Amino acid sequence: MIPGLAGRVNASRRGRGGLCSGGEMEGMKDPKVTTDRTVDASSLEAIISDVVRPGMDEEEKALALCRYLCRTMYHYGWPYMRPEVEEHWHDPVKLINVHGYSLCGARARVLGRLYGHVFGEQNVRLIGLTESEPGAWRMDRSPGAFIDTARLRDYDPATRAGHTSLEVRYGGRWRLIDPHVYFYAYRREGGLASAQDLIRDPSLVTKPARRVRGLLPCGDLRRVFYASRFRSWGKLTREAAPDDHSMAISLRRGETYTRYWDRRGRFYWFVEMDRRWDPEYLEAGPRHVCEGDEPWRHYGNGELVYRQQFADVSYRDAVTEEKGLTLKPGVGLLATRAGRRGEVGFAVRVPYLVVESHLEYEATRRTGSDTVRVWVRRRGGRWRLAWEEPSCGRVRRKLGLSPWLAGKYGYDVRFELVAARRVEDAVLHDFTLETRFMLNYLALPQLLPGRNRVTVTAADPRELREQKLQVTYAWTDEDGEQENRRIVKTSPCSYQIEVGKVTTRPRENPKYMRFLRLAVS
Repeated sequence: MIPGLAGRVNASRRGRGGLCSGGEMEGMKDPKVTTDRTVDASSLEAIISDVVRPGMDEEEKALALCRYLCRTMYHYGWPYMRPEVEEHWHDPVKLINVHGYSLCGARARVLGRLYGHVFGEQNVRLIGLTESEPGAWRMDRSPGAFIDTARLRDYDPATRAGHTSLEVRYGGRWRLIDPHVYFYAYRREGGLASAQDLIRDPSLVTKPARRVRGLLPCGDLRRVFYASRFRSWGKLTREAAPDDHSMAISLRRGETYTRYWDRRGRFYWFVEMDRRWDPEYLEAGPRHVCEGDEPWRHYGNGELVYRQQFADVSYRDAVTEEKGLTLKPGVGLLATRAGRRGEVGFAVRVPYLVVESHLEYEATRRTGSDTVRVWVRRRGGRWRLAWEEPSCGRVRRKLGLSPWLAGKYGYDVRFELVAARRVEDAVLHDFTLETRFMLNYLALPQLLPGRNRVTVTAADPRELREQKLQVTYAWTDEDGEQENRRIVKTSPCSYQIEVGKVTTRPRENPKYMRFLRLAVS
């Protein structure tokens, strides 16, 4: 969820006073944008609904889902998340939307979970392929989609290489469909071949019964599928790759949520990646290495910006805890009583991985006896003192919170105020929280050249009567930079956007898109 709230909130966000209490999520819940020409990647069910069309036969369904995944993800080192109980790095929703990259085992699990929904879990299995003898795959000549593996610190070409792939069963037979190198082959008598079919008859690979354009786009790795030993890893179950991650978000008044089709900041990798790969491989960040120094497939960024000026009690939309403070509209939050500590907490929840966070605030600390402190914690973590204001007077301060908060999907900020003698001697006037996150822009609802039908929904349409939701698409076409802004008043709300010719290449490159922004006021 994004920035929603957890903990205590005001009894009403419509303007009635009172103490904070309860545990209800506040803000506009799950405002969502989709188009009629792209795939909604928010869940496995949504992906299948958009990719699998009525009238498709079993083979068409299987290949359509594989093509979607190969367009949406690229190969790059594993996005480790530890412990797996908290950050399961095989979660297919997370891999598609947040990271957009992985290696063979994780990609096979993602496609396998999609297949499990369509064909049943009992008809999906992970398989292992191992070189029949060291060097049988000739990776020293062309590692292709295994280039990331070849750059591991402990990679030894003298040992047998291994590969995890996937088979799906329909029509009474297993069929190999590999989402990592994008490969499949046909039997002479028709239908897709299994891995064991290819090992028994290598000519199905070397002299295919049916030629398919676009296979093995990263290099010739055909030998992987016949110069190998076969092993079945067994049925792929939900427990092996649970789709528990939610892409839903709650936006509060004063908040903007922007997702870019480009890099706009840092990326995040985990310590396990440092141990396995050299800095030269990691320093440029996740990218499709096969595309060279300027790939069009790489990590992207987005940002969540929350501004609060304490003009009225609507700030309590965002409050998770509050005690000992009084609002003076247009001035800020003051301690209710001199000499007593007042506290107010705010939560940030994003469906993407936080890479940077900054806090800017304006506060009054009249004397050295007054206190203004900032505390932070990762979601589920311990509170840590991030800053104690040392200056006196009215101060504007900008703080970097990233060292405490990067690598998670949410965090909390708490302000502490103590006025020694007069309540107006310690005041929080306003603040802005800027949270930057990492995302896979290949999974975003982009606009395509021509006419696009955009649909905006909110989980509770009634919230659109009380709050204003503005949706902005920005892109560049042959006529220059374009923006389309729309105030959404109903759910669902559908409208059309026309996009002119674009110059990005190849055709699948979405970098003519600039951003998609949602703002609530």
